[in-house]
Amino acid sequence: MPDNDRVEQSAVGLLERIVPGETSEAAAVTLAHFERYQFAARYVGGKDVLDVACGSGYGAPILCSAGARSYIGVDISARAISHAEARYQVASKTRFIRGDACHLSAVPDSSVDTAISFETVEHLANPNGFLSNLRRVLRSQGQLIISTPNRTVFSPGNSLASKPSNPFHLREWNHPEFKLLVRQYFEIEDVLGQAVCPLWKAIVIGQAAKTRWVRRIAHLYVNGKRTIARLASGPQRSYALDVQNVQTVRRWEVSTYIVCLAKRRHVIRQVMEKR
Repeated sequence: MPDNDRVEQSAVGLLERIVPGETSEAAAVTLAHFERYQFAARYVGGKDVLDVACGSGYGAPILCSAGARSYIGVDISARAISHAEARYQVASKTRFIRGDACHLSAVPDSSVDTAISFETVEHLANPNGFLSNLRRVLRSQGQLIISTPNRTVFSPGNSLASKPSNPFHLREWNHPEFKLLVRQYFEIEDVLGQAVCPLWKAIVIGQAAKTRWVRRIAHLYVNGKRTIARLASGPQRSYALDVQNVQTVRRWEVSTYIVCLAKRRHVIRQVMEKR
């Protein structure tokens, strides 16, 4: 997540950091964040869990109530960690640490069963260091649950080398590119999505967005407050709740967010693959 107070304050305004009680809990982006934690809760029973870029800590009670044996939340923002400690600290079962997602220096090797990180990698200058450290802290049978915006929908017309339309993102991947990135460090078990729409719409918008002024309009629409507010209340709320479910993406569909489940790749296999 953004790494200083100025950026953090602006990011909250763009719903980059969710703070229950301060950020609208009806907004579509907020619903997506909560749904990802509800999805991850299926996999944490009896597990030691690490939540990287935990933000204000609202994921901790969701995961702990699902049976997580222990929970560690890491975030680079001192303000976020203070909020999490004040609101979500649960005796010795829950711990919040200020730290850099690309180093995780306070987390020992092979110390957690499940590593979770939602909407983080797109903010980082060193995504490879981030994934390498997630692999380091996981036990041999450990699992990673990670998500990122899908550039195809989130930034129509952009390439991997393009500057993302969201000013707080450093890089955005499409579905195949993100799978390739994760596969460098993990064995992928499943790739799911959120905010699914017909593929043909994404293709049409993507082709149109190759024209600079059309791309600008598309980016403003995707990231605009009106688009977010449109799904915040009234008859659209039930639709927003449904569309944000983490679900299988069929061949004729595309998702706004990519959610990947992966397991730690054994070292012996990595050595063999390099030969």
